[in-house]
Amino acid sequence: MKKIILEMYLKQNLGDDIFLYMLARRYPDVEFYTRASKKFIKNLGLENVHPRSVWQKIFGKKYIAKVVMGGSMFMENGLAKKDLIETLDSKYGDATPLFFIGENFGPYQNEFYLQCYRKVFEKSEDVCFRDKYSAQLFSDLSNIRVEPDVVFGLDKNNYICKEEKKIVVSVIDLESRDSLRKYRKIYEDKILEIVEYFSGMDYEVVLMSFCEAEGDENAIRRILNKTKLGDKVSAYFYKGDINEAIKEISSAEYVIGTRFHSVILGLLFNKKLLPIVYSDKTGNVLNDINYTGKCLKFDDLVNLDVLKLKTYFTKFGDTSELSIEAQKHFKKLDRFLKNGGGNV
Repeated sequence: MKKIILEMYLKQNLGDDIFLYMLARRYPDVEFYTRASKKFIKNLGLENVHPRSVWQKIFGKKYIAKVVMGGSMFMENGLAKKDLIETLDSKYGDATPLFFIGENFGPYQNEFYLQCYRKVFEKSEDVCFRDKYSAQLFSDLSNIRVEPDVVFGLDKNNYICKEEKKIVVSVIDLESRDSLRKYRKIYEDKILEIVEYFSGMDYEVVLMSFCEAEGDENAIRRILNKTKLGDKVSAYFYKGDINEAIKEISSAEYVIGTRFHSVILGLLFNKKLLPIVYSDKTGNVLNDINYTGKCLKFDDLVNLDVLKLKTYFTKFGDTSELSIEAQKHFKKLDRFLKNGGGNV
């Protein structure tokens, strides 16, 4: 079987886990090796995904390509110039064919950081971004492409899309994010108001964590500990069951999305959606698909009238064209593998 080294953010975050699930299912005859733990991989139940340590121990470097897949894989982290050069060289310095799938670039501040990645990208087989802003940063390179987010390509026919009297609220932890910590209290207080508003109208309310490692669960616990709420209010903590997590959203009437992929899933399943935009990556993708519905930023929360909240939700409509386009993220890798690991 063909063997590929895979670089992803794999810390049991629902969005990235869906990426891995889609990749592994698309290429059942490819063995993927990544840095994730054995426990994590076993939990997902993907038989053709393996810990990289096993691959290195047994086979050395007999892989045919490296795939870098995920959204925010290129956030500037303050490395010194020398350290950045050495890091990129250790990751991408050999002659192994490189594929970048489903990415957005940044945030970054330093032009040197941008130019270092330009050198990486220009020698790659394919670089497919998920937003036009990122692609335009490297528009002079002939191998740069842009398609809608990979998750738009998820086969939603595998899920029952219905509208129970339910709202799902994706929550993130602002305490762990330096630039957003100042908004924590107003954000969590407003989420609590929303919970009380919808539960008061006899809706089932689900506060949803996408990633324990990034503190989603901590934020939800803080919110739920502030008041006594009835049995209509619950927390859903994602623990690796992708299908179960997606069904939480596919069965809802309303979705309030803070997590990037809660917004994408809300769009995909045509829910009444209200995005809370905490990062340019969300705003850029919504702009690219011509989303005209209401979006909230943290500065908007102070004056948000919860009693008018229902008027803020939007149904996007048919995403079938986006789903077709999202599949194109894989077209160069498809061709490479079809050719036995040759030209794309």
